Amino acid sequence: FQAEDGIRDAQESRGLGDVYKRQIQQALMDILIAGASTASVDVLITSGGQMAAKDGGVDGRTRTGSNRHDNGYAADIVIYKDGFDGRELSSRNSDDLSIMVAFMKAAKAAGATAIGQGNKYMGDTGIHVDIALTGQSAGQLTKISTSSFWGGKGAKRALAPAYLKDIMVA
Repeated sequence: FQAEDGIRDAQESRGLGDVYKRQIQQALMDILIAGASTASVDVLITSGGQMAAKDGGVDGRTRTGSNRHDNGYAADIVIYKDGFDGRELSSRNSDDLSIMVAFMKAAKAAGATAIGQGNKYMGDTGIHVDIALTGQSAGQLTKISTSSFWGGKGAKRALAPAYLKDIMVA
């Protein structure tokens, strides 16, 4: 969808049926909207919620991400400045990075419990934002790592860039 709030779902399904089109929790949507508003960016959700394995989700078919995405508690996004016709912002570009940091700070302030980004994680353009610990506390998710930030190709806490650690431990 294209909404007035600057949030849009990815139009393509990448050949995985409805995996990328499952809805996210309203609380997470509100966090993305707050981040977009604060940083004056548009947000494209590239991967939203997924069906939990306990509810019949099948890895590679109806599940593609970690269990943080179960029941819509996580979203992978890219952000754009000045509309979706432009390019995705990249943390490799210092001008873009300051905008991305503003978005991530606002997302944390609005309630994000974990963010993954940078050091080649999701191509340095993607940002993972979630409220999975909230979902676990509510009994909706299980086995959620308590790590609140990560980065790098292995999605590891030790590979997270310093700016992300600073945001998430502040």
